[in-house]
Amino acid sequence: PTSEKLPLIGLYYGVTISLVSFATGLSVVTLNLHHRGMRGRRIPPLLRYIVYEVLAKVLLIRLEPDKRSHLATKSTDQPASSSSGHQCGICHPQLLPAVMKGWTDRASVETLLSLSVIHCSVGRLADRLHVALDSHKRRLEDQDRREEISMEWQHCALVIDRFLLWVFIVATIT
Repeated sequence: PTSEKLPLIGLYYGVTISLVSFATGLSVVTLNLHHRGMRGRRIPPLLRYIVYEVLAKVLLIRLEPDKRSHLATKSTDQPASSSSGHQCGICHPQLLPAVMKGWTDRASVETLLSLSVIHCSVGRLADRLHVALDSHKRRLEDQDRREEISMEWQHCALVIDRFLLWVFIVATIT
């Protein structure tokens, strides 16, 4: 063969390299979309419309809605305050004289003070438990929200992957 013509093997290698590069580029796009949900950002409305309303219907892909979407609503519960709801003579010394009025023997006063200390400790423990449970609840809600966002991006990647597969097939055939 002369240098003016491209050998058939060179044409074959060129086309093969182009197809592999094109397929690799499409895989990178799909994987990027698949893992984008890890960042916690929702799908933009325009992309959501194009993928879910147009492409999914054209490609006959039925996506099941996430069953946990109702968990993503924000809770209206207020976090527990650090001040306890109980009122004992240890936590509130101004109440001690009123509670002790009428108590004359020393044993009764000591019993009252020791019960007050126990009550105060239990009240503080209950307050800390309430705060910890609220924190755990918020953490679980945030985790559910992130999982929902991740699932949306994975569904988006699935639809776009199928679309790009058809683009690749058409580009390869033509």
